[in-house]
Amino acid sequence: MVPQRRTRPDRYRADKRQLRAHQSAAVSTDFFTATQAKKSVELLERLDFIRKGTDGTFRLTRKNIRAGDELSHVDRKRFHREITELAKQSIIGSDSNLHFISSVTMGISAKTYDIIHEEALKFKNKVIEIANNDEKPDRVYQYQLNFFPLTKKNTSHE
Repeated sequence: MVPQRRTRPDRYRADKRQLRAHQSAAVSTDFFTATQAKKSVELLERLDFIRKGTDGTFRLTRKNIRAGDELSHVDRKRFHREITELAKQSIIGSDSNLHFISSVTMGISAKTYDIIHEEALKFKNKVIEIANNDEKPDRVYQYQLNFFPLTKKNTSHE
């Protein structure tokens, strides 16, 4: 697996508001201005997500981005809320052939939760490995898995 480089915390904090605005624009089907595009490219360069090659074209500095230790718990929660909002927009506004959505509701114990959680982590690592081996990526996808309780714990079985 390709090691994931981390963005310097000071650089990230300085630009995270601007990045959130650009994330929202990135999934929009609306057109944006040349000035907005230029600012987005400048931000991606400053965050070291892209670099300009000697031929003048931009290239990704890495295929995948993972949150590092520089993100606080609050920042992580905010990021996941925003990504979930982008997922909602994708359901409403994009071609269903461009995304995969699946869900299942189930009754499980804490022990089974732990087993499923471990399997989900293994699968996520496999997804990352597959993406890292993609030699010609042509778009950006967000992989997100939500696994949470819909009810409080039933204590009548104890």
